[in-house]
Amino acid sequence: MPISAATCFRPGSLSHQQRSARVRDVERRRARHRQRLHLKPLPAWIPEVYRLQQRLVDIEGYIAVRTNRYSVPLEWIGRRVEVRETRDKVEIQLDSRHLVTHRRVADAEHQRVMLAEHRPPRGQRGTRPDPHPEEKAIVAAAPELSDYVAELKQRSRKVVTLALRQLLRLVREYPQEPLLGAVREAARYGLYDLDRLERMILRRVAREYFLLDEGPHGDD
Repeated sequence: MPISAATCFRPGSLSHQQRSARVRDVERRRARHRQRLHLKPLPAWIPEVYRLQQRLVDIEGYIAVRTNRYSVPLEWIGRRVEVRETRDKVEIQLDSRHLVTHRRVADAEHQRVMLAEHRPPRGQRGTRPDPHPEEKAIVAAAPELSDYVAELKQRSRKVVTLALRQLLRLVREYPQEPLLGAVREAARYGLYDLDRLERMILRRVAREYFLLDEGPHGDD
């Protein structure tokens, strides 16, 4: 039913200003009604569902998603990236200006997916980055660990950067003598599990640095 100004007020019941305001309001409502007749509803927008993850780029320039590995530029090696995994693609973002998009491998397992721009030019091998800063710090603090570090990089089950960071923490937190003794023992048995190495260091620290004098039981 059309909106009429007469339905909004009775003549003589309102002042001139009030009647003018009511008329303007009715005209605005009429205009909005006419506009709605020509509008079409927008399609429903459903945001893409994704799984957000954090990853560390390994020494070969890949990140792991489930059982597959996806390439990134070699300059990202050792850097932490944000990974968004959708049904059809894997987006790897270093920062607001650096983004890599891969087609997601859904069914294959233990596959390497490399983009052409991440492949070194033919005839040129991929240039290895400088040693990790953690490795430099370890060798600078304890040069005796250089051989163990080299073997750790080859035989550790962890990502190299994470393993080096853990070993650097041990070097910084524990006295050098029990640390070096535990490392020598671990290397002799081919042990490169740093969690077990830390337990070995703690046993040596407890034995060598916390010798308690057992006095009479009554002494407190």
